[in-house]
Amino acid sequence: MKKPIRFGLIGFGGYGKAHCRALAYQSAQGQAVLAAVAEVNQAPYVDELQKLKAEGVGIYTDWRKMLDDGHIDAVAIAAPMHLHREMATTAMEKGYPVLCEKPAAAVVQDVITMAEAAGRTGLPCAIDYQLLVSRVIKKLTALIREGRLGELRRIAGVGLWKRTDAYYSRAGWAGKFKPGGNYALDGPMDNALSHMLNNMMYLAGVPAGDKAGSGVGDGDDEVWNKLATPLEVRAEMYRAQPLPEMEDTATVQVKTAEGVELFYFATYCNHVSEPHFYRLEGTKATAVVRGPNITLIPAAGSGGAPGAPEEPLQINAQETDKNNSDTTAVYSQFIAVLEGRAKGVSAPVEESVKLVRVQNGAYYSSGAIHPIPPEWVERVAEKDTMATRISDLGKVFHSGAESGKLPSDLPAPWAKKTNWVSVEKLIHYAPEAPDRLNTGAVWE
Repeated sequence: MKKPIRFGLIGFGGYGKAHCRALAYQSAQGQAVLAAVAEVNQAPYVDELQKLKAEGVGIYTDWRKMLDDGHIDAVAIAAPMHLHREMATTAMEKGYPVLCEKPAAAVVQDVITMAEAAGRTGLPCAIDYQLLVSRVIKKLTALIREGRLGELRRIAGVGLWKRTDAYYSRAGWAGKFKPGGNYALDGPMDNALSHMLNNMMYLAGVPAGDKAGSGVGDGDDEVWNKLATPLEVRAEMYRAQPLPEMEDTATVQVKTAEGVELFYFATYCNHVSEPHFYRLEGTKATAVVRGPNITLIPAAGSGGAPGAPEEPLQINAQETDKNNSDTTAVYSQFIAVLEGRAKGVSAPVEESVKLVRVQNGAYYSSGAIHPIPPEWVERVAEKDTMATRISDLGKVFHSGAESGKLPSDLPAPWAKKTNWVSVEKLIHYAPEAPDRLNTGAVWE
């Protein structure tokens, strides 16, 4: 009987709990165990950590000592994003494969360093973009591979989320530009809604008509895990809330080498949090995605071309087993790679270089985080915190998604025009401040 893979977890608070739940599931399957936890701030978790210790889990305050003690086989990182580079590269240099929470890092040079460490050591470094293994993304992948959409021309994504002031008080790095001297650039584009941008870049890179394999995360021998290659970026970054240093509203346009144009709209200033919305426009059909529901609409003049639907087709990709849609599934796929049952992780760190080039280029293009004038902002008391809403933002975002326009192109009355920036060979980004984001960039 094979021994389960022993994971050491760096970071117990926040999303570390999701990693613990995922490892508990893997332990029940005999695949992996939580062998050690490193958490520098243990006071809030004394009872939970004591229980784990009683179960034989090693408890550390120093993650380096956990690595040095050698009682683990692999490392999972759920620490704040501005610490990922040092932790991941150190773990790989000591011989441990790494599963790192998203994003890989905030600036492209840090992600390049992580990718170089993975290449140098020959060890996998996967980023936990768990929505890549959801049924919705798998179904969209299959539709593209089967040629149902034809050649993709444009993908738009809309993320209308709500985050109150309490969101920014939960951690010292939340909403911050450069906490502790390390870049975090913490806003929806780099953090919570980076999933949506990553999904869009992934779908833009899937070869149309290529039916080999069924997509990422299913343990197949061949796993498509590439992102589209970004060439140029134009972005408008905004802030309506009083607490964050970075944006709470991001709008980005991307030109890719694959010929697919991307339009990304994300905010924390909606009145409620809504499911992700995607619009994938192809030469044969358009796929409109609202949560788990996919509607295929035939392109005008498609005339019943092979693979095109004759009328709108409704597809429900609702999750029936949560273990196939979250971090648990990422662990399953990561373990399959470690055991030689799969060839590639679903989100390798080297592909995140492309994603972070878009994110860094977006900040550079915007030049600054532009404040939304107060006449377009509503502040609403909710229990012991405050919520922020931007007037008619949902209409602006969905109009932009359908027409292929950023807010300044529509135009929205509060929007600011910005410039295109080349990102294909961006290798370093070190901006000076949130109001001087078009500084510190180096191209190859």
